[in-house]
Amino acid sequence: MNNDFLKLYEELSILNEAKADTQKLIDFVGSEYADKFLAIKHRLKSPENDLYYWIKNKEPEELISTIDNLESTSTNKEIRDESKAGGILVAENEDWKVYHITTYEASQYYGRDTKWCITGVDNNGDAQWKDFHDKRGVEFYFFISKQNYNTRGTNSKYALAVWPKKKAYEIYDQQDNIVNLQKVPFMKKLNIPGVEFSSLKPFVVPGEVRCEYCGNDIYICDGDSYKTEDNDTKYYHELCYYKKYKPEALKDLTRLYARIPGVARVDELYKPYAEALEYIKELATHIQPWHKDSIYLNWSFADPRKPIISIFQGKIEYSDNKEVENLFKFI
Repeated sequence: MNNDFLKLYEELSILNEAKADTQKLIDFVGSEYADKFLAIKHRLKSPENDLYYWIKNKEPEELISTIDNLESTSTNKEIRDESKAGGILVAENEDWKVYHITTYEASQYYGRDTKWCITGVDNNGDAQWKDFHDKRGVEFYFFISKQNYNTRGTNSKYALAVWPKKKAYEIYDQQDNIVNLQKVPFMKKLNIPGVEFSSLKPFVVPGEVRCEYCGNDIYICDGDSYKTEDNDTKYYHELCYYKKYKPEALKDLTRLYARIPGVARVDELYKPYAEALEYIKELATHIQPWHKDSIYLNWSFADPRKPIISIFQGKIEYSDNKEVENLFKFI
């Protein structure tokens, strides 16, 4: 019985001493930082993990600074870990790693030192990511060089954007210039799961591809300005394609020009009336109030070019289609 009493007395004494120590720490640095110190002291090395080291030898501000720095390091690591988790390594060889980017945080992390719109904080990168990835369903793959990793100003990184609905892809270098697949042949060799280049239509660079029908350059036009034949060895402007293969459809063919920063850059998009109408409806879902003064849109029949609707600097100049006009009624 006496032994049990002594054991209980010792335990109570230890508890009282611990409470007294905690109170001294509270008196020294305040209850908030006292709780923080007790929670993280296991991460400090001796003698910094001893509260009396601080009470006897340091000022309260020094302990507060140490705790803040330790918490910041922990938070930054958690952020880095979360960002990395959104980038899934899907392919690799001796020169490149390929990450499937699934979150905006991963886009920022793996896309640092690039000029890609979906990675930046100062250019509404978060909104751009949501628009392209969440709304339009675009899948992004970042190619990162093992030799020149994070070298600013070099092409040590490439972004591959795959548009499943359009069955198209586009490739950007580190400076956000669009690149032809022929310039980066290593991409095909990496065998990225879910990406079959042979079944996707490429965006092309002006001056590098010419139309087989008219002989003029084919320009980037939202992925729909041209058609291909013979496994991408022959290219046609969409209008030229119709002239050569479907002249009977020309009477229903329409031409669309659109300039909406961050949403669309369309020079000559030729589609049958019904298809073009659905395209414009989808386009309108991405327009925000701040785009108002920057909207340029002209939709007309291709042959002859009879106007359907014309919008210049956000103002409707002509309209022969109430349905489309209502899509832009906020202007």
